[in-house]
This record gives sequence, structure tokens and C-alpha cells, in this order.
Amino acid sequence: MTQDANVRNKSLDSGGMTKRKPKPPSKALRVLSANLELLIGEGKRYASNKALGELPRYNPLGEKLVYRIRKLESEPGLDTIERLADATGVPMSLLLVPDMSVHLLTAEAGIRREIALIIEDLLKKDTLRPLTKEEIEFVSGALNLVKRPAPASGATGSSGVR
Repeated sequence: MTQDANVRNKSLDSGGMTKRKPKPPSKALRVLSANLELLIGEGKRYASNKALGELPRYNPLGEKLVYRIRKLESEPGLDTIERLADATGVPMSLLLVPDMSVHLLTAEAGIRREIALIIEDLLKKDTLRPLTKEEIEFVSGALNLVKRPAPASGATGSSGVR
């Protein structure tokens, strides 16, 4: 008997092959799964795994594949991540970024980077409690600062502070 056959025979039990422990999901898969959770579900961009699985039209992902990725059961290859990007309209790189929603929100809106950083900071600090009147006034004041007209070129004597 060959060594391979011995190994196979040793792994047999009364009911067949012994099961190996599943490999724990990679960090990339956990991030991808969390980001798909942001996109799929009632009131979200895609109502179900099936809705996303039917995309992209030229090469559908399939409902089962979407389900397995969301449930951390399948480590997708780069080609599958590329197809997910095509189907969702989300850049491949963002699908693998933790807290994708913050980045997607600011990227799609065409917001300047410094404003995007403020928004990201606000979203990270949000505790889902109502804002106080003072907090609302503070944020409104900051937004008014952003809306101010740009100073005329060549203006002198102004400190730039209002």
C-alpha cells in the first residue's frame, strides 16, 4: 500500500472520512461580509442575496455565492471580488475597507477631503442618542463656515476669521 493510501485509510472512520475543522475566516472575508451586510437587506441598496446575486447581468454572481460570503463560508478570489464590485457599483478597494459606508458616503458625494474627515469623525462618534441643542448649533456653525464664500483674490486687511 502506498503512503497516500495509508493516510486515506487512517482518516476513514465507520461513517466515511473524518471532518477537518474549518479554517477560520480571514480578516478580508470578515470585512467583505460586514460591508455586504451594509448593502443587503430590507431598506438597503439590495433587498436580498438574490437581488444582488442576479448581478452583474452579463455574469451573475448567484444567490448562493453571495449568501456564502455573507455567512463567512466562502473565501472569494479576486475575480469574484471584482464581480461583486461590478454588481454593487462599489470600487473593489472599498469592499475590503472596514466601515465602508463612511468612505462610500463621502466618496460618492464628491466632498472635499477635509469635509469628508469631519463627516467620518462625526459618524464614528455618533452614539445614536439625540443631539443636544448646543451640539446642533455647533455643527450648524461649522457647516456655515464651510458654506462661506471664498475670499476675493488680492484682498488685504482681512484676517479671514468671521
